[in-house]
Amino acid sequence: EEKVLVNKNEYNLALQGYDPVAYFTQKAAVRGLPDFTAVQDDAIYRFASAENQHMFLECPKMYAPAFGGYCGYAASMGVLQQVSPQCFDVFDGRLVLQHNDTAQVMWRSDARGAMMRAQANWPSLEVLNGSVPVHKVLVNKSDTNLALQGYDPVAYFTQSMAVEGHPSFTAVYENAIYRFNCAEHRDRFTQNPSKYVPAFGGYCGYSAARNVLKPVTASVGSIIGGRLILMHDEKTYDIWKQDIKGVLAKADANWPALLSRHGAPLEPYVLVNKNESGIALQGYDPVAYYTLKRATPGDPQYTTAFEDAIYQFVSAEHRDTFIKNPHRYAPMFGGYCGTALSMNMLVEITPSCFEIVDGHLVLFHTKESMEAW
Repeated sequence: EEKVLVNKNEYNLALQGYDPVAYFTQKAAVRGLPDFTAVQDDAIYRFASAENQHMFLECPKMYAPAFGGYCGYAASMGVLQQVSPQCFDVFDGRLVLQHNDTAQVMWRSDARGAMMRAQANWPSLEVLNGSVPVHKVLVNKSDTNLALQGYDPVAYFTQSMAVEGHPSFTAVYENAIYRFNCAEHRDRFTQNPSKYVPAFGGYCGYSAARNVLKPVTASVGSIIGGRLILMHDEKTYDIWKQDIKGVLAKADANWPALLSRHGAPLEPYVLVNKNESGIALQGYDPVAYYTLKRATPGDPQYTTAFEDAIYQFVSAEHRDTFIKNPHRYAPMFGGYCGTALSMNMLVEITPSCFEIVDGHLVLFHTKESMEAW
């Protein structure tokens, strides 16, 4: 992926909180408000009004500052420099900021030439100083990674009501565990999870419109435009229904910034030996291999998600032990046979065929493969 380089603070706020659209419409540096935000290239921009926010969302590349919001004159000399938001020009339709009045005077003395030099230097500055945008996820889930409070996301669509899922029917999506009340619902979900997961990560839709995160009551919400949108409580839902279209538009506009501020990087794809429900180790408890020195089936009531797989445990204590240090207890080689992997093959395992090697759980296909190891 290509790198991007944006001048932002430790909270990912760009332009020191100034409104990028106002530079064009008001020809002035105007502070934005936390109520109106948008995300572009992993940076959060603030706006002085909802109108400016929508203008930016319609064409972010038009309004985002040139050279990532760094000093244009410094970029023309092949270096990065901070800016003063009040020192700016709109040149050839691009917002160009400068470090100070002196830099602005130097830029204006040869704006065309400085622009060409800065544009020529910028790709190298991006490669040397930029980073690849991080894909973040934000899901309303419990300490054990259970989403939707255990309710079945598919049932909202098929039965038009909140239905509790069963621990026997589960799937993992974006490192959250979803439960279903039947295998058919689980299979529907795994074929197209983005269709069924709730909007705004399962947080309250009305609260997202107010640029905050709030938990939900699983039975309060509705399907709007093919999206499951839940609410904090009945009172919130009544307010939402007074202007569904307008409030939904605000929530959609605010969500990228909420995601940027509160989300976590999505784990890169890993290879884990798991069944169609996403359950690893055939449901056996990974911690029990260490504490009980034997293969012990876990209980579906005690689960958590790690690297897009579900692990089951014999007790809450084992589950909590795993959560504190999952890399220690998750099996080596994704839970595939260690001997087969040494021969560059992926082979299923027998949970009772195992060894603890240098503090790591290694599983095997059969006793013979374990002896060969």
